[in-house]
Amino acid sequence: MALACFFLFVFFLKQFLGSGITTSTERIPGTQLIHSNANVYVWNIPSQFRARKWQNTPVRILEDGQPMPFRVEDAKSVDGPGKFRVQDDTVWFWPMSGGTGAHEWMFGWTKQKPVIGFAVAAGACLILALVLGGTGIWSFLTSGATNLGDVDRDFFHEQIVRKLSVGCFIVAALAVLQSWQPLSLKGAFVLRPDLVFREAGDDFYYRLPHWIRIDRYRDESVKLFENGKPLKRVDTWLWGSQAEAGIFCVAPAPWRVSFRASDGSNPVLNGRSYRLSAAVFPPQNSLRLAVLLVFFGVVALIYTRGIAQVRLPWPFFRRAGWVLVMVLLGVLKLWVIAGDEILAEENDAFSYASSTIGLVWFGGGWLPSHPTGFPLLAGLFAQFGMPWRLALEIMYLLACGGLAMAVRTLLSSRTAAVALFAVMAWHPWTLAGFRDFMAYPVLLIATIVLLTLCLCILNRPSSEWRIRWFVGMGLVLFLWDQARHEEPLVLGTWALFGIIAWWLTTREANPPCAGRRIRLLLLPLVLLLALSTLALWADYYRFGVYAKSLIRSPGVTALMKALYRVKPEQNLRYAPVTRQSLQAACRVSPSLQPFESALLDPKAPSTRFGEQVTGAPGEFGTWLNWLLVQTLGDPRISEDLMLKAAKEIQTALKEGRLPSRHSYFPLDPNWQGWLPDLGKCVTRCIHYAASLEPWKTWVRTDRPDEERVFDEAASRRSANAADLMMLGEGTVAATSEVVDAVALADTRGQLLGASPLATNVALGLPAFRLRVPLRIARRQFVLQFFHGGQLRYSERLISDSAEEYSVERADVSAALLDGSGDVTYSCKFVLAHPAKLNRLKPVERYARNVGLVLTILAVALAVAGVLKRQPWERVQVRRLAACLLMVTGWLAGRVLLYGLLEANMGWGAERYMRCVSPLFILLLVLGSALIPAAILSRKRPKVLLPEEQKAEVVV
Repeated sequence: MALACFFLFVFFLKQFLGSGITTSTERIPGTQLIHSNANVYVWNIPSQFRARKWQNTPVRILEDGQPMPFRVEDAKSVDGPGKFRVQDDTVWFWPMSGGTGAHEWMFGWTKQKPVIGFAVAAGACLILALVLGGTGIWSFLTSGATNLGDVDRDFFHEQIVRKLSVGCFIVAALAVLQSWQPLSLKGAFVLRPDLVFREAGDDFYYRLPHWIRIDRYRDESVKLFENGKPLKRVDTWLWGSQAEAGIFCVAPAPWRVSFRASDGSNPVLNGRSYRLSAAVFPPQNSLRLAVLLVFFGVVALIYTRGIAQVRLPWPFFRRAGWVLVMVLLGVLKLWVIAGDEILAEENDAFSYASSTIGLVWFGGGWLPSHPTGFPLLAGLFAQFGMPWRLALEIMYLLACGGLAMAVRTLLSSRTAAVALFAVMAWHPWTLAGFRDFMAYPVLLIATIVLLTLCLCILNRPSSEWRIRWFVGMGLVLFLWDQARHEEPLVLGTWALFGIIAWWLTTREANPPCAGRRIRLLLLPLVLLLALSTLALWADYYRFGVYAKSLIRSPGVTALMKALYRVKPEQNLRYAPVTRQSLQAACRVSPSLQPFESALLDPKAPSTRFGEQVTGAPGEFGTWLNWLLVQTLGDPRISEDLMLKAAKEIQTALKEGRLPSRHSYFPLDPNWQGWLPDLGKCVTRCIHYAASLEPWKTWVRTDRPDEERVFDEAASRRSANAADLMMLGEGTVAATSEVVDAVALADTRGQLLGASPLATNVALGLPAFRLRVPLRIARRQFVLQFFHGGQLRYSERLISDSAEEYSVERADVSAALLDGSGDVTYSCKFVLAHPAKLNRLKPVERYARNVGLVLTILAVALAVAGVLKRQPWERVQVRRLAACLLMVTGWLAGRVLLYGLLEANMGWGAERYMRCVSPLFILLLVLGSALIPAAILSRKRPKVLLPEEQKAEVVV
C-alpha cells in the first residue's frame, strides 16, 4: 500500500508539473502592421504570444490560409516574398501577394498549466505513503543484514561486493555491444516543419536538440531520413561546394543540421517526413565506459574483503546528515544568486542608500526620512566591502537554518525541518525581493530570528530558560523597532510572548520562583526601551531632533494631530486633511501663513503623488506628512515651528475659530468611508502573506549620480550591476573639420550613447569608447558620426548572434552625407551581460510551482513526523499549541495593522505583507502538526515528563 501510494504521488506530481505544446492561431490586424520598407512589414507581437527562445518555438505566418514557405533567422535574409523572421517582440515578413492578403499568426508554445488539485492529491498520497510505510520499508530492505552477527555481516558484505563486480562486467559487455552498429541504441525524432529555417537557395537547417549537442561523438552518428530513405552526409567544410540534392551536414557551431530535399523542393511544404536519428551510446564512449567498468570490476574482485570491511560513520550521518542537507541547499542558493545584485531605485531606496554611505550618524545632511536601523546595518557591511546582496542572503539562510533546528526539536522530525528550510530558503519572494535596497528583507530576517528564540523558549520548561535567549530577543526587538515604524507590532509581539510563556509556567509542576520568571520576561522590554532611548538621543545629538525618522518627529506628529481635528467642508476618501481644511488652518496659524502658498501648490511632488490616491486634483491626501517635511525645510528650525503651529491650531479649535471633530490619529476621522472596506483590506493582507508569487521590483533608475550612491552603499559588483551593457571602441581617421564625435543609436533613431573623439588619427589606439546600458537585447544598431552637433555619416551595425558587432573600414573610406569629405574607421561592439545571472532566471520562472510542491511536502513531512514520534503527551501538545499561537498571533497582528492602514491611507499593503510570506510556511507546518498530535495525546495515558517526575520526587 505504501509503495502504491508513493507511485500515485509521483504520478500526480508529474501531472502537476506537466506541460505540453499548445498551438494557437491569431489574426494579425492590418492596422497593427508597420511598413518597414518597400516590401517588408513589421508586427509587434502581443505579450501572450512571446517566447524566450524563438529558435525552439514553432512559428508560422499564414497568408490567406497558406503558410509562408521560408522562415529565416538573419535580419538580412528577409529579402524576398514568403520570408519571415521572428526576434524578441517583433516579426518581420515579406508578403507573397504584395501585402494585399489577410495574415494570421500561428504560434506554438510550451505552457505550464498547474492544477492545484493534482498538487493536493500528490500531498495526500505522500502522507499516506509515509504513514503506511514508515520504518517497515527500510527494515524490509535491510532485513538480510540487520539480524546477522559481525562475522556473518562481513560475509554478507563480501557477497554484495562480488555481485557488484559481476554487474560491472555485465554492463561492460553491454557497452561493448553498443559499438556494433546493428545492436546500438538510437534516439530518433521527426523534424517539425515550423522549426525548419531557410539558409540559402534550396538549403534548410534544423537546430539540434541538447542531448545531441552535449556529445561530439553522438553528433558524428547523426543520420537524416526522408520518408524512410537516408540522405547522404557530407563534411561541413564541403557543404558550400556541393550542388547535388539529397545531402546533409552537421555543423558543430551553431549546432544545426543543414540539408536539401532529394528533389530540391521546400521541405517545409513538400509534405515529406524527415526523421533524424543519433546513437545514444556512441562507439567511442561505449568502449571507454566498458574499460572503466572492467577496471572497477577487477579491483572489486581482488580487494573484496578489504572493501567489505570498510565502515562509514553512519552515526555521524544519522545525527548531522540533515544539517548537511540544509548546508548543501544553502550553498546551492548562494551559487544561484551569485550573479544577482541590488537594483538602483528612486525614492525610499535612494534615501536608504544615502543614509548608508555615512553610517547614519557620521554623514552630512538632515535626520533621515526613514528609520535608521537598516541603513546602519547595511553600512557596517559596506565598511568591509561585502556586497549587500550576498550578505543579505547569508544572513537569511542562517536565520532559516536556526528556525529549522528549532522546529526539529519541537516536532522531533529531521525531514520536516529540512523541508521547512528548503521552502523558506527558496521562497519565490526572496529571489527578487532581496534586490530592493529596502528594510523589508532585514525585517524578515529579524522576525525569523525572533520567532526562533520564541520557539526555543516556549518548547522548554522555565527551569531551563537561559538569560542569553532573552538578551538576544531584546536585541532583535530593537533592530525591528529601528528598521520600521511598527511600534504596535513590536510591543504587541513581546506582550503576546510574555503572556503565553507565563501561562505555560503556571501549568508546570514545580516552576522557578515568580521573580526570576518575571525578570527574564521583562528583560527584552528593558533592553528595547534602553537601546531605543540611546538611539533617539544619538539622533538628537547629531541632527537636533529627538526622533528615529523625520516623518515621525514630534513636530510633524503634533501638527498632524492638530490638522486631523479640523473638520473639512466636504469629506473626501483617503483625505483626512483636505486642501480646504489645510488652507483654513494656515489662516489661523501665524506660523504657517508664510508657507501657505507652498503647502497648497498643486505642483508639489507630494501633492502629485497624493492625487493618484485621492483621485481629486490638488488633494494631497495621506501624503500630508511628506508635504510638511518637504515644504518647511531644515528640521532643526521647522521642528519648533511645527510645534508652535500645532498649539496655534489647537487654540483655534478650542475657541471655535475652526470647525472641530473627534480624531484618533493616524486613523481617518471619516470612519464611514473606510470602515466598510476594512474587511476587504484584511482579506487582501492575508492573501499577500500566503502568496507564493515572485516579487516585482520597483522602477529602476539609470541616473549616473544615483547609480554611484547604490554602488557605494551596497558594495555592488560592476559585472552584475547592469543586466545588459553595450561596450564598444573604435578608431577614426578624419580631419577635425569633418568628425568630432561618435554616437550609437537604435534603428528608430533614438540616441543611446555618445563619445567625443580622443584622436583623429588611426594609430591603433581607440579614438572613442562607449558604455551603453540597454533594457533589451537588439540585433541592429546605428553608428553615427557628428560634427558640431550635425549628423555627417551613419552606418547600420548588424549581428547574427546578438553578441558581437564589428565594422572594418580600415582601407575603405566612407563618403559623408553632404559629400564634403570622407572618414575611415573601424569599430567593435560587444553585448555584455552577467553570465552568473543566467542561473537565476530559470529558477524564477518555475519558483511558484516548485514552492507550492515544497510547501505540500513540508506539511506532509510534519504530519508524518508527528505520527512517527514517541507517544505525544499533553505537555508536549501544549507547547506545540503555544508555539502555533505565538506565530498566529504575530501574523494576525500584522494583518490587522496593515489592513487597517490600507483602508485608511489608500496605498496598498502588498509590500508590507509580502516580505513576511516565507513565515506563512511555518504557520502551515505547525498547524498541520498540531491536529494529529492532539488526537494522539487523547488516546494515551498521562505520562510525566522528566522534569515533572523530578518534581514528584521532591514532593
